[in-house]
Amino acid sequence: MMMIKPIIISGPSGGGKSTILAKAMKEYPDAFAFSVSHTTRKPRDGELDGQHYYFVEKSEFERMIKDGEFLEHAQFGGNFYGTSKKAVQDICNSGKICVLDVELQGVRNFKKAQFEAKYIFVRPPSMEVLENRLRQRGTETDDSLEKRLKHAKEDLLAVENESTLFDVVVINEQLDKAYSDFLNAIRSELDVFIQKRSDKEMNMASSALKVFGETSTYLPPLPALRDFIKIYRLNADRALSQNYLMDMNLSRKMVRCAGDLKNCHVIEVGPGPGGITRAILEKPCLRLDVVELDRQFIPALEHLKHHAQDRMFIHRGDIMQTDVGGIWEEAAATKCDWMDQNPPFSLIGNLPFHISTPLIIKYLFLFNFMKNILRLMRSISDRTGPFAFGRVPMMFSFQLEVAKRMVAPLGSDFRSRIGLTCQNWAEPKIMFDIPGKCFTPQPEVSVAFVRLTPRLEPQIPVAFEVSNKVFRVLFHLRRKYLRKVVRLLYPEPMLDDMADDLLRHCRLDPTMVVPMLDMQNFAEIMPGLFLYDHREPVEMAELAKHPFPFPPVYRRPVDALERIENKGLNLNEFDAAFKETKFWRSKKEQQNKEKEERRRQELENQNNQIQTDHYYENPRRLNDKTPCRTGLEISVTTITKPESLPLGLGFW
Repeated sequence: MMMIKPIIISGPSGGGKSTILAKAMKEYPDAFAFSVSHTTRKPRDGELDGQHYYFVEKSEFERMIKDGEFLEHAQFGGNFYGTSKKAVQDICNSGKICVLDVELQGVRNFKKAQFEAKYIFVRPPSMEVLENRLRQRGTETDDSLEKRLKHAKEDLLAVENESTLFDVVVINEQLDKAYSDFLNAIRSELDVFIQKRSDKEMNMASSALKVFGETSTYLPPLPALRDFIKIYRLNADRALSQNYLMDMNLSRKMVRCAGDLKNCHVIEVGPGPGGITRAILEKPCLRLDVVELDRQFIPALEHLKHHAQDRMFIHRGDIMQTDVGGIWEEAAATKCDWMDQNPPFSLIGNLPFHISTPLIIKYLFLFNFMKNILRLMRSISDRTGPFAFGRVPMMFSFQLEVAKRMVAPLGSDFRSRIGLTCQNWAEPKIMFDIPGKCFTPQPEVSVAFVRLTPRLEPQIPVAFEVSNKVFRVLFHLRRKYLRKVVRLLYPEPMLDDMADDLLRHCRLDPTMVVPMLDMQNFAEIMPGLFLYDHREPVEMAELAKHPFPFPPVYRRPVDALERIENKGLNLNEFDAAFKETKFWRSKKEQQNKEKEERRRQELENQNNQIQTDHYYENPRRLNDKTPCRTGLEISVTTITKPESLPLGLGFW
């Protein structure tokens, strides 16, 4: 295997070499190590021996020179500085990339000693840019700034004249471009480092297998996740809200919180580079199916599949369009009874934030894509879709604020539509939360991992479409009085009567606000709103199964309802049928009478008004009273000539 060459980097102060190195060491935290130089000067405040320099006496330094222990050495300001062969060799033996930040004279000394390394020079695009950067630091006096600029100008000129001094010259005009050029320059060293570390981890894992036995793991040794991402050149797409969880300990913790996966069928949503996938495969699960939309992750997932011993299957597609139940049906999985506490199935995912909520809406409660309320009710009673296999638990990641809404109790500021929906159909629980800095790239929000277990029965025994609409409409005006909000659930022209009737029937204070309603309050409201959720046909036989098949105002012996046969009926047809009843006709007649009475009163008030003549008033003939002939009528009771009129005003 190739040896890792040390990197010798040089450049003027303000050129950006320190910034580029810091960025590289952050992205590859275990890849680089600085060589510690020897010096004869005294340590300054805060400097530690062996960390900043090796502080030695002058006699010791001279002995090391005599014995040939230095790769290069020089004298500055009466003190000696040098880079020892042993310091560089120790870093190379550790498997890391040795970095030496040296002055131009030191580079010449290394070249003279024929030291094999990658020589990189980082320079600014111009002296003007360099001067601006140094001034922006605010750490230089006029004298020191002048000296640095003079020294930098000499170095830049020397590099131009000595074209063979450096292997690569990086022009730092734009940091991202310069950083990319730097990584490309050391790509071969990085690849060797990654391969060496992977081999080391595989050897350690193989040794562990010999000690503990092959049954101690269910996944062969693999490259570290961070190296895995570098090998396959994986990039997080911010447009898709992709964030990598790099810490395998957190990935394993998430999988542990998902429950016992022994002999389980597991579906992972959005595996990305495969961190959580690894944690799942480390468990003795029977089968793992991953659903991934982004094609860039497929080769990396194929790598994991190759080592998963026929337990892993990849499905490329959008989870919102994927039939999860169909995947388990194809795998010939055995369905469990809904009463079973621990079905051998699980849904897990570190989801992009923009699909977390709609996915929960789909999987938690719809259980499938339903075209009408009849199919939805049957899917709940028959447990279709993925939940045909039992009360499948789910473990998903959410924004921390969304997670708090999902578990918010009565009176909480986080109480919301999504929270009540979750609590109605499942038991949500925040298992743990982590800051955004644990992800790459770092999101602006913290993240929580939530476990959701479907309930045996929903707390509110109505169809999902009904509860979803009520929660959505009511929480749209969460701070308004209840009477004003409830009116939005009903169509014209009956909304006032029906809203008042509903509140009386449910014994609710009209001045309450929505967040103060508990599940029992919603349970009393929703049955009467069954018909007002959709426009698709609903069979009367299905309505009859509900304790309140019709809204409260309709629960009375009206003759039109007796003539409705057992057929599909939508809201418009029901309203039309209701308007044929004696109750509606009498109500309509009463409304017409009230309308006529209001109109009669308005006419009477108009007749009692003072009748006035209409005149055309000209500023030149204010004393004349000529009837208006221009079509403009001005009703006046008295006319008073003003003292003066604005010029050009034709009417007064």
